[in-house]
Amino acid sequence: MKLINLEHDEWPRFGVLWAMLALLAVGYAIGWSAVHSMLVKRLGIEYLPYTYIGISLLGVVGSSIYLSFADAVRRDRLLIWFCGLTGLALLASRLLVTARPDAEPNATPSLALFFAAVFFAQGVGNATLGTQVWTIVNDLLRPSQGRRIYPMLGTAGTIGGIAGGASIHFLAERFGTANLIVLWAFAILAIIPMTLFVRARFGGELRGLRPNHLAKKAHSERLGEGVRFFLSSRMARTLGVVALLFWIVGSIADFQYTRIMNNTFTDEASLAGYYGIYGMLINASGLVVQFFCSAYLIRRIGVGRGFLALPATALGGFALVGASFTFWPGLVLRYAWDMVGMTVQGNSYQLALNAIPSNLRGRMRGLLDGVINPLGGVFGGLLILGLHFFFDHRLETGWNDPVTLSGMVLTVAWIFFVLSARESYFSLLENNMKSNERRTVLDAIESLEEPGSQRAAELLDLAATSQDPEIRASVARTRGGSRDQYALAGLLQSVHDENYRVRLAAVRSLARFPAGIPGPAQTEIDRLLESDPEPQVRAAAFQALLAGHCAGEARSLADKWLGHTDPRIRAHAVEAVGRTNWDHRPLLAPLLSDPAPLVRAWAARVLLREETTREQATQVLALVLEDVAAGTDAHELALATLHGSGPMPAIQLPSHIMGSHDPAVRVLALALSLEQTDATAAKTLHEIFNILADPDNTERLRAGLVPYLPDFSERVADAILMGCAMLDPARRKLVSHLLTEWHQVLETRTQGVP
Repeated sequence: MKLINLEHDEWPRFGVLWAMLALLAVGYAIGWSAVHSMLVKRLGIEYLPYTYIGISLLGVVGSSIYLSFADAVRRDRLLIWFCGLTGLALLASRLLVTARPDAEPNATPSLALFFAAVFFAQGVGNATLGTQVWTIVNDLLRPSQGRRIYPMLGTAGTIGGIAGGASIHFLAERFGTANLIVLWAFAILAIIPMTLFVRARFGGELRGLRPNHLAKKAHSERLGEGVRFFLSSRMARTLGVVALLFWIVGSIADFQYTRIMNNTFTDEASLAGYYGIYGMLINASGLVVQFFCSAYLIRRIGVGRGFLALPATALGGFALVGASFTFWPGLVLRYAWDMVGMTVQGNSYQLALNAIPSNLRGRMRGLLDGVINPLGGVFGGLLILGLHFFFDHRLETGWNDPVTLSGMVLTVAWIFFVLSARESYFSLLENNMKSNERRTVLDAIESLEEPGSQRAAELLDLAATSQDPEIRASVARTRGGSRDQYALAGLLQSVHDENYRVRLAAVRSLARFPAGIPGPAQTEIDRLLESDPEPQVRAAAFQALLAGHCAGEARSLADKWLGHTDPRIRAHAVEAVGRTNWDHRPLLAPLLSDPAPLVRAWAARVLLREETTREQATQVLALVLEDVAAGTDAHELALATLHGSGPMPAIQLPSHIMGSHDPAVRVLALALSLEQTDATAAKTLHEIFNILADPDNTERLRAGLVPYLPDFSERVADAILMGCAMLDPARRKLVSHLLTEWHQVLETRTQGVP
C-alpha cells in the first residue's frame, strides 16, 4: 500500500493545492493565536461572545461579496483579489497597536480599531479563502480522486498548523505578539503566485467561466439563483442546518474551552505559548489520522454516516466538562472536537458538496461557508450572552452552567437531524444524474460510493442502464469502491458490457475485493482472460486472478497460463505478468523464442525495460517486424513497443511495414519515423493524416492504433497534435474525432487498482 496514493499526473495539482492550503493554515495558526491571546489579555474574557457575533456578521458581508462573483468570475482571479485585499488589511491593522501589552486590560480606541480591522480582514477576507481554494480543489479533482486525495490535502492544514504552532511561542517572545499579524499577512499574500501557477497549468479546468448569456447576468440575479436552489433543495438545506449547528455548538465549545484555559494560564505570553503547543500537538496527531485512517473511514462508513461522528463526540466532551470544569476535561472537549472535525467531519462535508450541481457549487459553498456558518457564530454568541443574562450574571461551572447544558441539548438535536435527513443526499444525487452537464452526472455517480447502502445501489443500477459507456464505466469503478453484495451483482453484469472500458473497469473493481475475487466472479474472470477481444481487459483479468493468490500460488498460476496451448492466451498471460512487480526474466525470457510471433513480441515488450535483456528483446522485435507472416497484431505491438521504449533502438523498418496495407500498422510505422528525422516530417505527417481522415479506416484505427497512442513520445505526440491544428476544418474534424480518444485511453490506463 502506497503511503501517498497518487498517480503521476496528479502530483502537480496535488502539490500546488497542498501548498496553498498549508500556507493558509500556517498564517492562521500564527496570526489567530496572537489575536486570540491579545483579545483575552488586553480586552478581557467578557468580550469573547461579542467577537463571535462581530466576526460572524463580517463573514456574512464577505461571503455576500464573494457570492456576487462566484461561478461568474474565474476562480483564480477571485482568489487573487481576496488574498491581496486581506493581506493589505492585516498589514494596516498592525500599525494600530504596540508589539507587547503596556497596561492592564483596557478597551482603548486604537485597540478597538485594531480588533475591528483584524476581524474585518478575517471575516470579510480570510474566511472565504479556504472556501475558494477548496472550490478550486473540487474543479481539479473528481469525487473518485477526492476519496483518496482529500484526506491527504487535509494534512496541509495539519502540517501548517504544526509549523505555525511550533513557532508561536518563540516568535511572540522574540518579536512581540502583535507582529505575528504581519507574518499572517505575508502567508496570505504568498497564495497569489501559487494561484497564478494554477491558472497557467490548469486554467482550462477551472469553473466560473460561464457561457456568454450567463456571464451577462447581474450579480444579484446569480445570487438569487443560488438562494433559490438552496431553498428548493433538501440536501442543500440539510448541509445548511449541519453548518449552522456546527458553528453554534462550536462557539459554545470554544467559549467553555477558552474560559478554562484563561483560568489556567495567567499571562498573555504563556497563553499564546499554550495555544501554539496545543496547535502543534493536535495537528501532529491529526496528520497521522489523515494519512492512515481518514480515507479508510470515509470509504467504510460513507458520507452520510460520517456526519454523525462530530456531534456524537461533542456530546461526550460536554458531559466531561459538566462533570469537571478543569484543564483536562476542557482539553479533551477541544481535542476531540478538532480531531473529528478536521478528519471525518471535514472530509464528509467536502465530499457531500460534490452532490451539488457543478454550475452552482461555488455559490453553494460560498453560501454555506460564508453566510450559514457565520450565522451559526452569531447565534452561538447570542445564546451564550442570553443564557447568562436570563439565568445569572456570573460565569457558573459544572452542571450549574447553562452554557454546557445547552451544548449537550444542541448536539443531541444535531444527531437526530442528521439521521432524519440522510435520504436527501441520495435524492439530490438522483436529480444530478438527470443533468445535461456531463461533469455533474459523473460526480453524482462517483459520490454514490456508500458501502452497504441499498439506496446507493439502486441509483447505481439505474445509471448502469445509460447508453453512455463512460457513465457505465464510472458505475463499475464506483462499485469497486463499495465492494459489497450489491456491487458484486452489478459487476457481474458489467463484465458482459459491449464496451471494453466498462468491462475493464468491472474487472479492476472485482480485483479490489479485500478477500480476493468473489466465488461467483471466478468463472467470468477466466472467460475474459481466455476470450475477451481487448488486450487490456485480458491483462486486467489475469492481474485479478493473481491478486487473489499468495506469491507462491500466483507464480504457479502464471506458469500454468504461460504454458497454455493457445498462443493468444499465452500472449495475454505475458502481458499480465509484465504488469506485476515480479522479476520478469525467469518467467518470460524463455518466451523470447516462443513459436508464436505475438507471444515473442509481448515478451520483448516486457523485457525491453530490463537492462540485461534489452538487447535481446530489441533483436526479437526486429525479427518480428521482418517476418511478413507474423500478422498485424504482432507487427502493431512491436511498433508500439518501440514507441514506448525511450531512446529509439537502431532498427531499420522493413518496406513491407512502411507500406503496410493495414492502416494501424502503417500509422505506427510512419509515426516512428518522426523520431528519426525532421527532413521528411511534413510528408510523413501528410501521409498520417490521409490515413486518419479516411472514414473507412476508423474502426481499424480505433482497435489497432488508439490503444497505443499513449506510448508515443512527447516529440511525436506534439508533431501530430500541432499538425492536426493546421489542417483545413473538414479534415481536422475527421482527424480530431479519432484523436479525442487519446486522453480517454490514457485515463483508462491510470485508473488501475489503487
